Amino acid sequence: MIPAGQNQQFILTNVYGCDSIITVNVAALPTSVGTFTATICAGESFNFNGTLIPAGSSTQVTLANYLGCDSILTINVNALPEYSSTLAVDLCPGEVFEYEGVTMSGNQSFDFILQSQLGCDSTVTVTTTALPETGFALAAVSSCPDTTSGTLTVVGTSGGLPPFLYSIDGAVFQSEADFEGLAAGAYTVYVQDANGCVAERDTVVEAYAPLQVLVNDGILACDSSGVRLDAVLLSGDSTGLSFVWSNGSTTASATYEEAGPVFVTVSNQCESLVAEAAVNWADIGGSRLVYVPNVLAPAAQNPDNALFRPFFPEGVIVNNFIFRVYDRWGNWMWDSPAPDAGWESLFRTRDMQPGVYVWYLEATVDYCGRIIVLKDKGDVTIVR
Repeated sequence: MIPAGQNQQFILTNVYGCDSIITVNVAALPTSVGTFTATICAGESFNFNGTLIPAGSSTQVTLANYLGCDSILTINVNALPEYSSTLAVDLCPGEVFEYEGVTMSGNQSFDFILQSQLGCDSTVTVTTTALPETGFALAAVSSCPDTTSGTLTVVGTSGGLPPFLYSIDGAVFQSEADFEGLAAGAYTVYVQDANGCVAERDTVVEAYAPLQVLVNDGILACDSSGVRLDAVLLSGDSTGLSFVWSNGSTTASATYEEAGPVFVTVSNQCESLVAEAAVNWADIGGSRLVYVPNVLAPAAQNPDNALFRPFFPEGVIVNNFIFRVYDRWGNWMWDSPAPDAGWESLFRTRDMQPGVYVWYLEATVDYCGRIIVLKDKGDVTIVR
């Protein structure tokens, strides 16, 4: 055996029987050495002719080269970089977050395995945080009827991150917690905190009932010095309620010493109204101590209709008396000489034509032990 790279001489007998010397030179064929690099995802293995080479490692394999000699191939397997990231999401109360088809609520964490741009797995860790809920209360002031005087105020705001903004339409927010100039009706109030979370609450601004006041008529007995009338609030806001009676009293009740029409002006923070009543004499069932008709029919069969005069109830003593009739231009037609005298529609013995005439009465009467001055005026129509 002659090793590669060496020679050796051999003495042989040639064809002539003589010695011949043969020198044998054994040349060494060249060997091959190579390197191959593969790049794969971390955690995977590269398959080389059935040999699995993990990423991040290298190995040598022996192969036959083109001359049939052994060659050594070094295989390096590089690992592509691993990608990982985190995604933090803040969720307002009631919100959810959807990522890669997964719906997440507050205070949850999920790892999502995705494919990077190099084709390898990448990990995205998604963490959700539930933001605090904002709590609040509402204070409402009712609106006056048919006005925009109601108010809403947000009170007791807590839980969320200040500063807070406020809205009653969910679109335009303000820093003030008060809303004024509101009509009665339903409202939704929105409170937005510094995290951008919005809490809402429904409420109603009520309407004050219209102001209604009742004053019953009073009965003034002859043996009484006066009668008390009360203004009774039937409906409406009692805030700032005030009273002004026709006799100047400013309380909820007033005492009247004389019969006749009365009224009280009642006001609250929303409106004013006038309630009317009458103080009537107990014995005559009314407040008037004199009645003057408004029609004169000279041809009537009833003498009370054929004469024009005032009528006084029984018990009324007439002391001083003036009763005059004028035409519509102010010309004097007739004077009554006494309370029981009547006008027959004559002027200087001439019958007056149908039409409207004006009368004036002034008298001093004694009734129920009171001296009362009466002044009145009106018109009468002559019909034929």
